[in-house]
Amino acid sequence: MSGGLHPALLVQQHAVPSGGGDDIRQMLDGAVFYGGRYGMESLGLFTSKLLVVDLTHGRVRKEPLERRLVEETMGGQGVNTRLAYDLIPARADPLGPENVLIFGAGAFVGTMVPGAGRMVVSGKSPLNNFYASSNSGTFATMLKFAGYDHLIVTGKAERPVFLKIVDDDVTIEDATFLWGKDTYETTESLWQRYPQAWVTCIGPAGENQVPYAVIISNKFSTNGSGGLGAVMGSKLLKAIVVYGSKGVAAAQPGPFMAESRRAINDLMSGYYTLWWRELGTMIQIQDMAGPGTQARRERASVDLDQWTSIFRGQLRVREMGCPSCPVACKQVLQYPGKEEYFPVSCSIGTVTVPFVEHARIPLDSPEEILRCAETANRLGLSALAGHGGGPAVQNLIGMAMSLYEQGVLTQEQTGGLELRRGDAKLVQRILREMAYKEGFGGLLAQPGGGVVGSLGLGPAKHFVHKGHYIGTHDTGALYDGGKRWTVLPFGQIVDPRGDGPGTAYGSPTWRPGRNAASLKRYGLRIGIHAEDVEKVFTDERDGYDTPRLVHA
Repeated sequence: MSGGLHPALLVQQHAVPSGGGDDIRQMLDGAVFYGGRYGMESLGLFTSKLLVVDLTHGRVRKEPLERRLVEETMGGQGVNTRLAYDLIPARADPLGPENVLIFGAGAFVGTMVPGAGRMVVSGKSPLNNFYASSNSGTFATMLKFAGYDHLIVTGKAERPVFLKIVDDDVTIEDATFLWGKDTYETTESLWQRYPQAWVTCIGPAGENQVPYAVIISNKFSTNGSGGLGAVMGSKLLKAIVVYGSKGVAAAQPGPFMAESRRAINDLMSGYYTLWWRELGTMIQIQDMAGPGTQARRERASVDLDQWTSIFRGQLRVREMGCPSCPVACKQVLQYPGKEEYFPVSCSIGTVTVPFVEHARIPLDSPEEILRCAETANRLGLSALAGHGGGPAVQNLIGMAMSLYEQGVLTQEQTGGLELRRGDAKLVQRILREMAYKEGFGGLLAQPGGGVVGSLGLGPAKHFVHKGHYIGTHDTGALYDGGKRWTVLPFGQIVDPRGDGPGTAYGSPTWRPGRNAASLKRYGLRIGIHAEDVEKVFTDERDGYDTPRLVHA
């Protein structure tokens, strides 16, 4: 078969998240702040080490991770944010050598704590000049096992390079033989050289500094928000190869393992766990999701139930999980009737559905829908279904098709292209043009403001907020007759990042009609303080206050 997977990704993984601030605090108390295998001054599950790579001068150095920094920020995302604040100049060009790219592994990475496999990548976004951070489900474990909590990449190389990290052996290697390859080709090539290693890399979109470029690890796990793939490309850093053999150890193994097992059991006994494994984000349109499912179906431009059936019966080979995650919402997909498959992140809901909904590729052409998703993956472009004009190229392609149908865009503006929905080959062409900044696709391969300005769109219906195109005619971000924001896009509008999913909890919006008691339990589970729950979840309208829930 083509598109093979790394053998290390086929093993049975550990487990997934439970939630709740008290659970996390108890696990931290048993794991972090009492020293560990690294000595009395260490921080338990932290390796207490930063790896700093200066690409401009070709230097590598290792620095201690200060205890104060960990205790103030709780590690992971917090440390990333503080480092970015300290290291990136206020007026830095996101695509200039002064921008810094930071890869962070949190306290629980490398353990059986459910869901603790996330890699946070941070830097200044080329989409909006704001701070950006993005999560993926793999790569962090190997970085931690190699002995590093955070990797800091500064400067710019003279020629394409990749970074090789094998425990204490860290070198900057020539990558000219990889430049121009797509993400799958790059990963396969490096796996051949380093069979045990995990690989994170960019595709042609990142090389060409397209602001919608993503970073892809092991061919399936994506850092998709904020255009950080373009930042990696601007530094001429094609890939990072990492293998670690050191592992981590809790300071108090007994209490730590007990809390971890409790969280695992709690999660795996949940009603929705197996549904999420099979359907990922498409769980929101299933009958068991609540009374809001019918409204979601009616809003959709295609029969999403039919697409779910096709996905289950013809395309899905099996689920695939990130380290520490048995829910496994990522999938291995197979082309109908062919010995050909490829891995993809959150495939049915957020990766394939945009090509179904926005481009209206017919459901009787499932192979073409998969070709579009694979093309985006290979090129290193974000196909993720964004909200309010998030970081997804399909939002831009769908917007262009809609404007063409309305007569706002002409063939003169599109370079002769007829932007008719339903043409998968046209979508694939535009994706390639975006990745290489050619033709009409190259025009779309700009931050939102550049697209709106280049197309001559009026601000009344087409405007840009924090670098992203937002159409006021897009009812996907609104409900209640277009009068009220849903939780997720409202969070993106008010959040400083504003660069995609993950900014706010959207579950109450996805499954409306839940009773007050259910909503309050939900609030406590996601960590809202008990004294605030009564303020956030009310008996009015859908049972929650949108701004307060976003803030909480």
